[in-house]
Amino acid sequence: MSNAAAPLPPLLAARLGAHANLARLVAGVLAAWPEHAAFLDKRFAVGGAADRAHEDALASLVLQLCGTHLARACADYRSLCTHLLAEELYFRRHDRYRVASAAQATAELYGAGAFMAAYMNGLLLSQPLWANHAGASRFFVADFLPANPVDYRHLEIGPGHGLLLSFAAGDPLCAAAVGWDVSATSLTMTADALHRLGLARRVRLEARSVLDAGAGDGAFDSIAISEVLEHLDTPLAALEHVRELLRPGGRVFINMPVNSPAPDHVYLLRTPEAVLDLVRAAGLTVDGSRLFPASGYDEARARRHRVTISVVAIARRAP
Repeated sequence: MSNAAAPLPPLLAARLGAHANLARLVAGVLAAWPEHAAFLDKRFAVGGAADRAHEDALASLVLQLCGTHLARACADYRSLCTHLLAEELYFRRHDRYRVASAAQATAELYGAGAFMAAYMNGLLLSQPLWANHAGASRFFVADFLPANPVDYRHLEIGPGHGLLLSFAAGDPLCAAAVGWDVSATSLTMTADALHRLGLARRVRLEARSVLDAGAGDGAFDSIAISEVLEHLDTPLAALEHVRELLRPGGRVFINMPVNSPAPDHVYLLRTPEAVLDLVRAAGLTVDGSRLFPASGYDEARARRHRVTISVVAIARRAP
């Protein structure tokens, strides 16, 4: 499969402007999936200069991680979208997620190395290409990390493709960065990503679940748990563990989507308010939150049509 791509449609090229990394990534996707042009044109019809700059920076990292295998990753992105469409149809018909438990998700997805690798490739490309993913990562970089103390110790639970963890590991204020994941495939991909980005020596990766953490009380100043809670049978228990892992006054970045069917999403929350209630029920104080609807939707339409909204909260453990 070749990485060569045809020129972008004129209107889409104009929307992306001088953001060469983003344009190259979009061109690669359209080479594998020309019909996706309408979605991408609508997606990039909104957003300002700061949004495009962040998305271009994300695209630069994605291109660096894909290397000579960009075409393969673009095909994996198309496959991901196909799987998500099937889950969306099930959700609309049955008003629930298809996957009923974390054990089922493990059996169907996490234990299948080849499928999991392709799935993670697709999610990697979605980071700059989907409005809710790009918005959430920008909030992490612009609002969460800069407020951490000097020499902070950071943990990411479920780092996956490794982009958020790379931002923390590359932060000069970060003294130590740790990543936990239950998927061996995911940990391998995270390790490879950090190596490619020149950050491997700054991060310790561990095969560990937040539900049986056992890392001691108050071990971290900063924690990120992004798009993990919906994969668990008991997200409240996970957040209670997160609270104990934070030092008094420590902060956590929480990203949990609502109405977001996927092959490994188990726990369904239907409103952003339910996510914030879950955070507070774990004994955490919410300092701020943002809602990032799926591409092509504003908040009101996303709520009305029960479309994915990424709910992002910055919370803290009481001093």
